[in-house]
Amino acid sequence: MKVFEKITPLPHNYTVDNYTLLIIVAIIVTINAVFTFTLAGSVDRKTARYWRISSLCLMAGFILLIFQGKLPPAFSIILSNSVIYTGFFFQVETAVGYKYKERQWNRALFLFLILTHAVSFLYFTYFRFNTSVRIIILSALMFLLYGYGSRMLRKDRKSWKVQPAGLRGILYIFLFSGMFHLFRFLSTLSGLGRVGSLFDTNLVTSLSFLQVIILCVTFTMSLLNYALKDKNETIQTERNQLKYLFGFLSDTAKYLEISQLYESIEKTLRNTLGVNNAAIFLIDEETEEIRLTYDYNDLGLPLDQARVFKKGEGATGNAVSQDRVIEIDIKSHPNKAIADAYSAKGIHKIYSSPIKSSDGILGAITIAVTMTEEKGLFDRNFFYHLGELVGLVMRNASLFNKTIKLAHTDALTGLMNRRKMTDLLHEEMKRMERSDRTFALAIADMDDFKSVNDTYGHDCGDEVLLKASRVFRETCRETDFISRWGGEEFLFLFVETNLEEAKQVAERIRVNMGGTPIECLSGARKTISIGLTEYDRKLSLDQMIKRADEALYMAKGRGKDRVAWKG
Repeated sequence: MKVFEKITPLPHNYTVDNYTLLIIVAIIVTINAVFTFTLAGSVDRKTARYWRISSLCLMAGFILLIFQGKLPPAFSIILSNSVIYTGFFFQVETAVGYKYKERQWNRALFLFLILTHAVSFLYFTYFRFNTSVRIIILSALMFLLYGYGSRMLRKDRKSWKVQPAGLRGILYIFLFSGMFHLFRFLSTLSGLGRVGSLFDTNLVTSLSFLQVIILCVTFTMSLLNYALKDKNETIQTERNQLKYLFGFLSDTAKYLEISQLYESIEKTLRNTLGVNNAAIFLIDEETEEIRLTYDYNDLGLPLDQARVFKKGEGATGNAVSQDRVIEIDIKSHPNKAIADAYSAKGIHKIYSSPIKSSDGILGAITIAVTMTEEKGLFDRNFFYHLGELVGLVMRNASLFNKTIKLAHTDALTGLMNRRKMTDLLHEEMKRMERSDRTFALAIADMDDFKSVNDTYGHDCGDEVLLKASRVFRETCRETDFISRWGGEEFLFLFVETNLEEAKQVAERIRVNMGGTPIECLSGARKTISIGLTEYDRKLSLDQMIKRADEALYMAKGRGKDRVAWKG
């Protein structure tokens, strides 16, 4: 049984034969391997690993082919061709993996192709020796391989025109290689390209060696071109990210209101990460739940089931509890309803990064990205550092707002203090001058408050004032403003309220206060007197306050625990 291919001597009129071409191919793929190991650092680690595997396999396989006839067929035919095919497979995976970044190589396809190749070559080498059939099988498998590679590179056709030229070059050489192997398959099957030996002076075999040279050289140049453009885009992206971050810091220096910060954070997320769906979650200090406080949602994703999380729950809860960027593939999301709804909108993955400050973790930023967005500006390390920057800015804003609140708030009752209420009254007076609306003022005073301090002590007096402030908050409308005016006096601003309406609100306040038991008074109740007045364009603010105070004295003079008015 014939198991070795015979090297046929060439006629004297040939100056270059297929054996010489094979040596040239082996030299070129060896040089290509050296270049690959030198230049692979220009791509990411996984792509570099696939690229190096590919170049080593091609070099080893073609060197083994040179010794066909001198080595056992298990090495010179079966192993050499299997190693070469593995090299071409990883060449395709290099391009596809670099395009899709974190994509894993297709193990199932690899095992199917390489086993089919090895088994068929084993049979047609040892059991039924036939070089032409091996070429037919190899051509068919190569056609499938480059068809797969071309399909993966053309998967997102809408964005193809904006893809880098290097990637298009790889696609074109894959398409050319696939068409060539289809031609070789058909020509060998029809008998036009039939060969008895790999080294026969056969035009199709010569073209096959030339195709390998063209493929390897073009692939290396195109991938380097693609990587160079990708590096340039990455550098430009990083420059843009820094520019937008400086803009973000500039905005936060101007605006320290939380609502304005949210708008600035949204702008930064859109520009630096290129995402169109994001949510900001903050930890509720009382319940320790992580609650949605702001979002922008261009795709209209359903958020009903994503507004509150516990620590360790979902991407958001895990980002808070683990202090790192959490990634969830939408297909493996534990909530199938969310997975289906988000997938229908084109969402590929969910990422969440903790919002950190020197006080600890405040919450998380969670983004939902499409495949295109993930391949664009998204960077996980940058996302984490952005969360730290947002946390720093939000903490500063929180401290600023707390300081402002302390400056405007009565320390005991938590109500607005006299200074803040005075500013508010001036603003309201200006508004009234430009409109035909009105407002009412009320001054309330605790009846016989001095006796509380004298009899029960100042701590009990403070408790009475605290109880009164709670009653006022619960009784007044959302549009009403309350302040501690001084000592046991409180001033109320009833916006867009006439005197008759103000009487009703004041009466409710009086009744509710008189009906509230106070523990330090052994369950006794404390009454209040209230004086009312309505806005009058002819009066200044000081005159209005004086008129409300006069109404208060009228209430006191009529027996206390009542509402009086002067208009």
